[in-house]
Amino acid sequence: MNTINDNAQLSHMAVIYCRVASTVVSRKGIGIASQERRCREYAGSKGYAVERMFWDVGASGNNTDRDGLQEMLSFLDANAGHGGYVVVVDDDTRLARSAALQFELTDAIAKTGARLECADPAVSINLSEMLPLLRHRPQ
Repeated sequence: MNTINDNAQLSHMAVIYCRVASTVVSRKGIGIASQERRCREYAGSKGYAVERMFWDVGASGNNTDRDGLQEMLSFLDANAGHGGYVVVVDDDTRLARSAALQFELTDAIAKTGARLECADPAVSINLSEMLPLLRHRPQ
């Protein structure tokens, strides 16, 4: 007998990316552990199974020269045929500080078949949903 899965999202695998700019920030309650907790709670609420976590400590959000970020992008690229991961970040500034860099990284993630989502409820739009809008804006 076939059963219907009411939560189709259960098939999605997720990876988490966390970043703090300094160890001082890490001690103020917005460190890697608190970001990871919020991201795991978000993934669980969506029915996503977290497969991997990537992080950078003491790394600026103004560039892509970050070991954890590059490791995550390589992982997504190597697993592009998987059917699409969901990359969960605590908020959009954990991925990048500038809108241009956020777009660049969201695009790089999308090219692997993955999509980006924020755990922060204040970020009302799924970052991956912005890509078509930005790609087709009038010049």
